[in-house]
Amino acid sequence: MGRATYGIVELEINGKQCELKPTLQAYEKIETRMGGLRQAIENCSNMSLDGLTYIVAAACGIGAKGHNDLKEDIFAEGTLNVLPKVTEYLMKLLNPSGKEADELDEGDGESGEE
Repeated sequence: MGRATYGIVELEINGKQCELKPTLQAYEKIETRMGGLRQAIENCSNMSLDGLTYIVAAACGIGAKGHNDLKEDIFAEGTLNVLPKVTEYLMKLLNPSGKEADELDEGDGESGEE
């Protein structure tokens, strides 16, 4: 998977395809509402329907009008079935570029070598 699509997690909820995209806007919404990504992950581990719905809505760019329908879809799909992909998304949101620490180090000071 190329860097342009790294971090996107595809998820089917009640027969509907969703793309959870790692954007700054989603990050900020989740962080503001839940107090940070650690708390969002804990919220997921508690299998909170409200928490999962909020994270998926933020990741998919679904506004307040679609929130209740999304919540119904997640309930119908089963929180246990949605949880793994949402957790995967949150982990990728911590590193949306997909770069590893050693790759970041390689970019520093090695411009003259090939």
